[in-house]
Amino acid sequence: MKVFVVLLAVVAAVLADSESYEAAYYPSEPAVVDTNPGLRVVNGQNANRGQFPYQISLQRRVLVSFSHICGGSIIAPRWVLTAAHCTQAQASTMRVVAGILLQSDTNGQAVNVAEVINHPLYPGGSEVAPNDISLLRLAANLVYNANVQPIKIPAANVRARGDVVLSGWGLTRTGGSIPNNLQFVNVPIVEQPECRRQLDQFLARNPLDNNLNICSGIRNGGESACNGDSGGPLAQNGVVHGIVSWGLVPCGQRNTPSVYAKVAAYANWIVANTNGEVRP
Repeated sequence: MKVFVVLLAVVAAVLADSESYEAAYYPSEPAVVDTNPGLRVVNGQNANRGQFPYQISLQRRVLVSFSHICGGSIIAPRWVLTAAHCTQAQASTMRVVAGILLQSDTNGQAVNVAEVINHPLYPGGSEVAPNDISLLRLAANLVYNANVQPIKIPAANVRARGDVVLSGWGLTRTGGSIPNNLQFVNVPIVEQPECRRQLDQFLARNPLDNNLNICSGIRNGGESACNGDSGGPLAQNGVVHGIVSWGLVPCGQRNTPSVYAKVAAYANWIVANTNGEVRP
């Protein structure tokens, strides 16, 4: 997983040196997992069991088996937070797997998705857009234990600052493989003016929304989300501040921020649509 965003599409971008990028979502097409233990996010690390108990694998059924497509966060026993671009299929084709470290684990809690609630202003399709947030109501409650725990949502208008942690099973590079072991990396928040300035260098149309998105940057070089990280959490001190939404493809290029749905901007929407079961 090159930690960050997803669904190859959209906005063409040409640098001064003619290097070309796209703004794209980061879901994964159902794919075979590479079980090589050395496969890691660039400048990231293998997570330990129970380190991110709120992290889930959102999986889609293909014929008779399920395959990882996106990440997500447990926010209540029957509610998961993810990205709307991950949930364009029918709820009956998706499940959530909680409590796993490895994609090859067989002892996680696999629960079907009963209902998908995408934000009403999310337009759908493959073109990057704001309001990329979704709630999944599960068919049965998750059972909390050492490896399955919820993460809090922030209060409305809370701003994340400083270092945050990104986790997921995304590709280790564009065109690479899904790693078996959950990955994580610590990255800095990039303030909106700087994030916009950096993205404007690459994009003819910059879909960043100052009120609805937050950005993370690259500390040492190459840390970014990539396909398969979509919908996953950007967290700090037990609070999920961001949902992996989009970034530039190829993944992990220098001075290219990752972009997330800003959870604080949707706190009231989350409370209302979970019938108060989830609160800051």
